[in-house]
Amino acid sequence: MNALLHRCRLRHLWLLLALAVASQHLVVFHRTQNLPAVLMLALLVWGASWICLEDHWEDLEPLPSGPSLLAGALLLIWILWRTALVASYDSLLYITPPLAMVGLALLLRPLRRLGQFRESLVIALLLPVWLLVVKLFPEQPLSLFTARASALMLQLLGLAPQVSGRVISFAGGGGSVRVEGICNGLEVIYQALAVAIIFLVCFPLRRSQDRLAILLLAPLVGLVSNVFRIALLGLIVAIGGSLKESSFEFWHKGSGSLVFSGLSVLLIGLIYSRFVNRQLQASP
Repeated sequence: MNALLHRCRLRHLWLLLALAVASQHLVVFHRTQNLPAVLMLALLVWGASWICLEDHWEDLEPLPSGPSLLAGALLLIWILWRTALVASYDSLLYITPPLAMVGLALLLRPLRRLGQFRESLVIALLLPVWLLVVKLFPEQPLSLFTARASALMLQLLGLAPQVSGRVISFAGGGGSVRVEGICNGLEVIYQALAVAIIFLVCFPLRRSQDRLAILLLAPLVGLVSNVFRIALLGLIVAIGGSLKESSFEFWHKGSGSLVFSGLSVLLIGLIYSRFVNRQLQASP
């Protein structure tokens, strides 16, 4: 009985430590990075990693080796200390989740058994991969396509936008919208793809056709969602009015920009649930 209570205490201490590491990372990220969409991605990464651990809930008992306990403790101490020093943009915050996952896993199992937590480790890699995508993905083609697609949508609404490269303008001095940087939708597209990968890791699909379909549909959903957002910004500029400036800022950089990210995630969830339901119905 005493041994059982001791194991329960150790498991609860580990859970508290994991919660503390995740919370510190999210708080520091929110305070210093000023990237709401990427913060949402970080929340998804931590939450999904936690969900994947539910499969090991019953045997989530710390049984590390001496070296893995020491390595995990030192790694987590360094992460907590280094993260606390972040005061502005820092790429460390993007690699913190996988490093923290490794450190937490080492407190549970020896190094040779870390494969038991591969789902959580794979999901944690989505944040540093985003950093690579930002550096390597060509920004201009996506910006030009988004500008043209948004202008086409505005034409369908009866407006007469003019497109010059990445700029959507309106006749008569109605103002313009310039598509560049985060406005091109790369954040939303990657977030949508990340959500699809998270679903595939946490709730696998058996059919390869279904897996391929969701991986192709997810970025398309993100792209269309951002085209709608840019078209909305263009509509606000074209209509004008006393609330033009505040409305534009809300949907451009404010909480309104997250609405489209949330709708993308919701739509991907609905599509994925269809695949899962079809899989369950086909099961004998």
